[in-house]
Amino acid sequence: MSAMDNYLAALDRLVNGCPEIVPVGSAINNDTVALESGRKRGSIKKKRYPDLCRAIDEAAERQQMKVVDSLSSTVQDIENVRSEERRVGKECMESV
Repeated sequence: MSAMDNYLAALDRLVNGCPEIVPVGSAINNDTVALESGRKRGSIKKKRYPDLCRAIDEAAERQQMKVVDSLSSTVQDIENVRSEERRVGKECMESV
């Protein structure tokens, strides 16, 4: 297996959330892909692997969007719970 194949397999594992070396949930970047492939940090150079670097950048953006979406839904859930608490509190005060 070539270095490029190893890097692509590592990127695929990171994107799918099942890395073998780095912790699950690690940020996707050149260094985590290198480490996941069994290489050293800094081994992925933009000049040497421009297509791979583009793929890593795209995967990192998708990962960030998932985090943002997750945070947005969590904030919405908290707001819904607070609204429900206020409604229930008002009903309790009115029944007294």
